[in-house]
Amino acid sequence: MISSILGRSASALLRRNSPCCLTRAPLTSGSPPFTALPCTWRAASIVITGPTDRARMFSATGGFSLSIRAGRLSGFVSKDTLSIGGLQVPGQLFGEAVRQPGETFIYTQFDGILGMAYPSISTIAPVFDRIMAAKLLPQNVFSFYLNRDPEAAIGGQLILGGLNPEHYAGELHYVNVTRKAYWQIEVNGVGDQLSLCKPSCQTIVDTGTSLITGPSEEIRVLHNAIPRHNIIDCEQIPSMPVISFNIGGKLFPLNPEDYIWKEMGRGPAVCQSRFMALDMGPPAAPLWTLGDVFIMKYYTVFDRDADRVGFALAK
Repeated sequence: MISSILGRSASALLRRNSPCCLTRAPLTSGSPPFTALPCTWRAASIVITGPTDRARMFSATGGFSLSIRAGRLSGFVSKDTLSIGGLQVPGQLFGEAVRQPGETFIYTQFDGILGMAYPSISTIAPVFDRIMAAKLLPQNVFSFYLNRDPEAAIGGQLILGGLNPEHYAGELHYVNVTRKAYWQIEVNGVGDQLSLCKPSCQTIVDTGTSLITGPSEEIRVLHNAIPRHNIIDCEQIPSMPVISFNIGGKLFPLNPEDYIWKEMGRGPAVCQSRFMALDMGPPAAPLWTLGDVFIMKYYTVFDRDADRVGFALAK
């Protein structure tokens, strides 16, 4: 489901993929329509196909191999006209993965990854950079609204070229990008009483990450403030602390209902922390990542014209 709003900007409705809040947006190329995870961690775009699909889908221009946490993706560098939200991007290069590690992508409900990071981390021009070069949008920004209702049919909205004021309250608070690779910003503290990320830490804003991640030692301190963070007594959620992020001098609080995942099943509800330890190697280390847990609470704008990221309370 795609609609056009805000003049010539494009809007893609995001569908909920799992309780961990992954999202997917509809795309088309010369192939049948497929869905992709919009990811501000990656710059290149990847479509997951099987070896038998390649003769009927895309035009190959070379090969590629890419390391991911689960192993390596490999396949062809292919080219086609890509369409999203009514925008046409002819001759777009992307990775067509025909070999993938284990069962990483077998059970996902999306067919690929739409890379939306800066071009410096890719040998292929990202889709959004091609859109910018063709001057297809009134302004070179994109914005995300992620629906916090796990039962909602529509999981959110991605807008290319604008914002949707219906989905946020108050003024947007902007901070500059500190490194034009990922969407990386500076955070000046995590947790009012925990003294984490002091005096500052580098942080990636990533729509392709479900959780909030940070260096293992700091996440250990944070989890010590959350009793039994692995398996939490769901009835204790209201008594847990508010965890705030100081971004550009403004506090962005997460209530326990925001950072505790409550999984409902046939038996009693199971509650777990959505903070995860992740130690990244150089040159990126150490980094925090604000994933979908944060973006669900705060409408997020990625501004390539001014190289900045904006946040406002989502509604």
